[in-house]
Amino acid sequence: MRDLSRRIREVSDTYGLPLAPERVVGDLSAGERQRVEIIRCLLGAPQLLIMDEPTSVLTPQEVEILFKTLRQLSSEGTAILYISHKLEEIRALCDTATILRGGKVVADCVPRDTSAKEMAELMVGKDLIVPERKTEDATTVVLQAKDLSVPAQSQFGVSLKELRFTVLQGEVLGIGGVAGNGQDELLAVLSGEISCPPNQLYYKDEDLHGTNITQRRAQGIQGAPEERLGHAAAPDMSLTENAMLTGAVRQGLAKRGMLNWRKARKFAEEVITTFDVRTPGPGNAARSLSGGNLQKFVIGREVLQKPELLIVNQPTWGVDAAAAASIRQALMDLAADGAAVIVISQDLDELMEISDRFAALNEGKLSAPRETEDLDVEQIGLLMGGAHGLPESDAPMADAEDADGSEDGDAESDAPEAETASAEEPGDAEADKPNAEVETSETEQVETDATDEAEAEAEAEAEAEAEAEAEAEAEEPSAGASSAQESAPPKIDIEEDAGEAATEGDTPDTAEPHSEAPAPSDSGEKSEEDAAQPEPEAAPKAKTPPAKPKPSKSIVINSDEDMILPPVTPAIGSGGISISSSPPPKKKPDSEGSDT
Repeated sequence: MRDLSRRIREVSDTYGLPLAPERVVGDLSAGERQRVEIIRCLLGAPQLLIMDEPTSVLTPQEVEILFKTLRQLSSEGTAILYISHKLEEIRALCDTATILRGGKVVADCVPRDTSAKEMAELMVGKDLIVPERKTEDATTVVLQAKDLSVPAQSQFGVSLKELRFTVLQGEVLGIGGVAGNGQDELLAVLSGEISCPPNQLYYKDEDLHGTNITQRRAQGIQGAPEERLGHAAAPDMSLTENAMLTGAVRQGLAKRGMLNWRKARKFAEEVITTFDVRTPGPGNAARSLSGGNLQKFVIGREVLQKPELLIVNQPTWGVDAAAAASIRQALMDLAADGAAVIVISQDLDELMEISDRFAALNEGKLSAPRETEDLDVEQIGLLMGGAHGLPESDAPMADAEDADGSEDGDAESDAPEAETASAEEPGDAEADKPNAEVETSETEQVETDATDEAEAEAEAEAEAEAEAEAEAEAEEPSAGASSAQESAPPKIDIEEDAGEAATEGDTPDTAEPHSEAPAPSDSGEKSEEDAAQPEPEAAPKAKTPPAKPKPSKSIVINSDEDMILPPVTPAIGSGGISISSSPPPKKKPDSEGSDT
């Protein structure tokens, strides 16, 4: 299973079809289920690939990725049968096209040499009527969402997050988005299937909190969900019974608890006739209809009730070009008669054709609605991919970065932060130059600065001790004393942690109480022990007399900016003192100065 999950993720990433293998299929939208089918086919490295409407769940950018993949598969020898009602895609991708009507082949053509309108007319067998929009100024607010937020209704559902929009009387608001980004949840909360929080959703200035779907239908709010069989229509019920389900209130099909089946049958026949639903009659079960014909029945059932607010999700899913044009025209006519219409769709051409304004839904967040005439398909694709308000948000994002600055209070630029990251100490954000030098070689810096500091502090602070010690050892040869000091390391009493280092040249005010013992006593003991040992080869005389040893937790190097380096451990040997890195954590000394 792990290997299969890994392969699914690889294929979905390669072909631009995001899919989580652990999700339950029953919780997926219709578009996401189609995505599963596509990936399942691609997992088998097919020699013949048959695809039916594969781009209905993709943004324009993702369509380009898929087309690139299909062209690559074709060049590698894979035969591809591409079935689609999106004629521009046929023209862009396919080498040849076969036109079907009524289950029969009616024409063959070369898509690149045939217009989309010509192919559509071959499909329907008559001249194609292009929907016409009746433009009127809309001013009355019908529906208003104020930071509408609804939690996910299932483990893999999508939460709606602070949605803000208005729908005006006589307006068509188009909402686009890739499947699985909250479309089902949005329709459910607007239609009343899901309860909305208080003071977040208003219909004609009335708070819809606490109203259910039946009450909203009585107010004039109708909805047509995406899943037609099982959600919009009961599969085993007749078309007459399905007409009763949503039309009982507004069509007067029920009175005092009694159902008027004669009137319900008449209403079902009206839907079948008006929207050209191919079925023997209203007594047939919903499951007996093809997907396209059932879709026409569902949309017609809601449109003919003359709602004041209609919300539809994927209104032309799976219908032919002529039926799609008829449904779109019906939605625009409904808006022209004064209704507010919300169309949720993944078909961008459809949204561009019928919408007055457009907003994109991505991961439960809705972009600000914009006039459709000001957008192109590429901009819409970016909005569907999550680039909500990108042009407007560039400047605020930059301002926020400038205001935040660095973690240590330095907001001048990002470069110093990057250069000083290796220093690992707060307050060093401006010390770019010293940091760079320290990073190159900690050992060289420590040795150089330690020598300078030792000479300066030995002259200023340890002069008295050095003279007293020199007088006490004046009778011994200087070379012998020097050799003795180099051959045997001094005893150092350290009461700090085992990982802390002993250093030379500390100022008296920073030394710990236990290190105040006079140096001559230790030096004298060392001289007696060294006298019994054979004299080593001549070695360079020490620059300065040994100073009092003391524990050190860090080394401070004074430059233009104080820099705290990682602690070091002095290794004392016959040739002098060398400095090596030590793992204990850094800690700043209590007073100014530098440890070596």
